[in-house]
Amino acid sequence: MQSERNSGIERLSLVLGIFITVSCLYILRHEVKTLVIGLWNSYLQSLKARPLLTKCCTSLCGFALGDTTAQRLLGNKRQDYCRTGRFMLYGFVIHAPGCHYFYQLLDRSVMPHDPTAPPAILVKIFLDRVAFTPLNMSALFIFTGLLEGLSWQRILYTMSRRMLPLWLLSNVLWPAAHVINFRYVPGEQRVLFVNVVSLLWNVVTCQVVGQEGTVHHRVTHGLKGVAQFHFGKKSLAGGV
Repeated sequence: MQSERNSGIERLSLVLGIFITVSCLYILRHEVKTLVIGLWNSYLQSLKARPLLTKCCTSLCGFALGDTTAQRLLGNKRQDYCRTGRFMLYGFVIHAPGCHYFYQLLDRSVMPHDPTAPPAILVKIFLDRVAFTPLNMSALFIFTGLLEGLSWQRILYTMSRRMLPLWLLSNVLWPAAHVINFRYVPGEQRVLFVNVVSLLWNVVTCQVVGQEGTVHHRVTHGLKGVAQFHFGKKSLAGGV
């Protein structure tokens, strides 16, 4: 009886909090709009002045938010800051620079006279799928595994069992996302777009995993977002 009452109070508090937040945003909508536009313009200026550093910071924040959201949705009562830190470092040191130079290479090499033509987009997506994505996933396994102090034998064993399912399932989302990325998103904003898509997919996947609650389901429902919160100590240290 007491637990039901507490649950009702929590739901009421949540609804009240959402109502107050929405009301404040509506009242301050002009100020919020001005703030958002100002922040966006500052971000674009930073991209022009320091493109690589800005993208690295963007990826760092994206991985931090993605892993934190994942842990909350999975019901973790205590934040695993070490795991989040590993992914943040990976995003800053490897993911963002990799995307930055790979997308530049694609723009220079694949139909540079008409980079948004359908044939150019198809070739870019193909190269992303067969070349960049496997390298990116391998780097994620190796980098986070080494930071955890895992042996090369354990890391390679984990990769041999999880790389292929992860890559196959990544083809569900990323080809469609990259149609938008390569067709409509300016080159300097593609790392931001990739991080936004990764975050959204991470949240969706967390909800599925939270409902199923099995290790096998955690492994077989992954893309980059799954990697962000499953290649922590418990996931890498043992088999599926």
